[in-house]
Amino acid sequence: MSMQDLAQFHFLRPLWILAILPALLLCWFFWRQKNRAINWRGAINPALLNHLLEDSQHSNPRWPWLLLLCAWLISCLAMAGPSWQKLPQPVHQKQDALVIVMDLSLSMYAEDIKPSRLTRAQHKVIDILNERNEGLTALV
Repeated sequence: MSMQDLAQFHFLRPLWILAILPALLLCWFFWRQKNRAINWRGAINPALLNHLLEDSQHSNPRWPWLLLLCAWLISCLAMAGPSWQKLPQPVHQKQDALVIVMDLSLSMYAEDIKPSRLTRAQHKVIDILNERNEGLTALV
């Protein structure tokens, strides 16, 4: 594996890596809870300590928490989308549809206003099409 191959490695959704932080904080919190019993060993007589603290055989084992942490880490890395090649990301475009219905009867050729009604309607349609940058447009 060359350095050029490593340079192409990236994550498609890198913000998922931030989800690892809560897992690490929880792991640190539970580790500190477990070590509190160890801190008492320096302050309490060992003969009394066995009666005051739970025995390590009866306490909760750490392996379920470590298993949960490993599953959380693997899930976060998988959701981040590790990839060796860049994939084109689809650009979200508006798919709004606009249907323009235009009357082409003989009444549109009337000369009561200048220019004719048909010419004015054509200019209006052109103005609408120039304003629209995205979406689908139909003319009936």
